[in-house]
Amino acid sequence: MSGSKRRANNLFIIVSMINKTSPQYITQQKFLQNQSNLFKKHSDERTTINIVAIWCSSTNPDDEHRRIPSSHKIMNQVLEQAKIINPKIEVLTRTHILEDLSFDHCEGNYSIQWHYCTRPCRVSQRKTEKWIADPLIQLYDDLVDRCDIVIVATPIRWGNASSLYYKLVERLNCIENQKEVYGVDLVHNKLMGMVIMGAQDGAQHVMGQMMSVWSELWFAFAKSPYVAYTAWWLLNDRIDLIPSQLERDQELIDEMIMEMLANQFETIVHRRK
Repeated sequence: MSGSKRRANNLFIIVSMINKTSPQYITQQKFLQNQSNLFKKHSDERTTINIVAIWCSSTNPDDEHRRIPSSHKIMNQVLEQAKIINPKIEVLTRTHILEDLSFDHCEGNYSIQWHYCTRPCRVSQRKTEKWIADPLIQLYDDLVDRCDIVIVATPIRWGNASSLYYKLVERLNCIENQKEVYGVDLVHNKLMGMVIMGAQDGAQHVMGQMMSVWSELWFAFAKSPYVAYTAWWLLNDRIDLIPSQLERDQELIDEMIMEMLANQFETIVHRRK
């Protein structure tokens, strides 16, 4: 049996065991539906385009000359271009740099009690009970309510996205479970884009894996939803040459940035008509 079929069967077993007539289930479903209606109302009434940028690279914070990851450099260019691509639209941005956030790993609480994996998740709830702030609560709020577009920037690590990215994704289960368990859409087809940078091949693999995860969260994709660039393999032994390689290919990168943003903006503007 394929992995997707096993997941579907396991999910069906879990969901079918939930008592949907229990007061706890009904109360939570009504709460989430009210949130969903409010989030959609906020989205429909917005005149701005709100972008949430998530940075998934990591560097040595104690380095006197702290390196700026290539994916962060390109993300900066994306956010700069987003603010000028359409003078008639005000663009608001908010950034979440994962290496600067001290957040806990997913604990698999859904396997203990289905209602532990809600938004905010059991990890956030437990921290709040101890008067400790979970830095992901703000990110949750930005994803389901305040943003129109989320753009995730990651390097390529062994053919995959960074470990920081996967650490975050596991904690996003609490958003995905709302539609699986309660049938409530908190996301309303917000758009997702990607910045994928590497000194090795694998950008398409990373892109496909990321799209499969975010589509499960009910995020949508405009045409060409990515800026992907990999330096050729000959630079693997000369990483110091990658910045100059990026400069030589800046025109190509600019074209990808403009194409991604133009398609995303067109999609949002069309939906608001």
